Amino acid sequence: MVRTYKKLIGRTQKFKYSEAALQNAVQAVITGRKTLRKAEEQYGVPRNTISVHVNAKKKGEVVRKIGGQPVYDKTQEHLLVEAVMMCAEWGFPLQTSDLKDLVQDFNNRKGVTVKCFKDNRPGNDWMYGFLRRHPEITQRLAGNIKRKRAEVNEETINQYFDNLTTSIEGIPPENLVNFDETNFCDDPESAKVLVKRGCRHPERVIDVSKSATSVMIAVTGSGKMFPPFVVYKSKYLYPTWIEGGPEGTRFSCTKSGWFEMNSFEEFFIKIILPYLKDKPGKKAIMGDNLASHLSYLVISLCAQHGILFILLPPNATHICQPLDVSFF
Repeated sequence: MVRTYKKLIGRTQKFKYSEAALQNAVQAVITGRKTLRKAEEQYGVPRNTISVHVNAKKKGEVVRKIGGQPVYDKTQEHLLVEAVMMCAEWGFPLQTSDLKDLVQDFNNRKGVTVKCFKDNRPGNDWMYGFLRRHPEITQRLAGNIKRKRAEVNEETINQYFDNLTTSIEGIPPENLVNFDETNFCDDPESAKVLVKRGCRHPERVIDVSKSATSVMIAVTGSGKMFPPFVVYKSKYLYPTWIEGGPEGTRFSCTKSGWFEMNSFEEFFIKIILPYLKDKPGKKAIMGDNLASHLSYLVISLCAQHGILFILLPPNATHICQPLDVSFF
């Protein structure tokens, strides 16, 4: 798909009309007040165009626009725009790559296969067109802070807590949920052993697999702790891996062993949402500033149930993340 289209010079070049003029011409022909020729002269719309729209209206059909057709209708694109706006309001503006991931998740969630997208993920041309169709969204360069300036300082922390005070104002402690993930690895450190001199590859047999397991923990401001959500590093979740866990524990798996978009979505839907959705008053969840924690479904569910997403400042979770500081 080309990004710029130059209209061919021809007969239709002399016609410049608005959508209102087209609709008036079509209505005049349908009601019999005007012929195609008279409607063309009065409204400045080509008679062929009027004829196509008249026939389509009589059959109850919609006339497609000339050229490439949009992938999404206006309602679907409006939902994507709202998701982008909401992320910006939460203090987590999306990059173009994040939006592409969001659209891919949107397609997979709706069971839609877009042929012009590779693996249901849009390319740069679609992104260019999307931003052109929605001027309320603009790309801005974010200032890259040097490493020394990015170090956590008193000003950063004070500003965060000033904003936090405003964000959680009026939220009961039981309606504020803090979540964080931690990772466990069963690979012990190397150890010195006694072997025969000249042995090139000393090894010891130990019962480990060098696998990483992530656990998501969530608690409320009033002290209620939710069941953990465990993610194994594996392609499949084996039945023996879900035995003997704490009551209510949920299990999943990812290729990396870390939480990804789908696994966080599952954690949110199965652990957090059932608790918060029926709570009266303001409510919020607080967690790390990670793109993997935001999918289209999570964003829309937060908007639907009035749940605010509070993001911790980057590079400061060891200071500002309550679960890091007091639990892990």
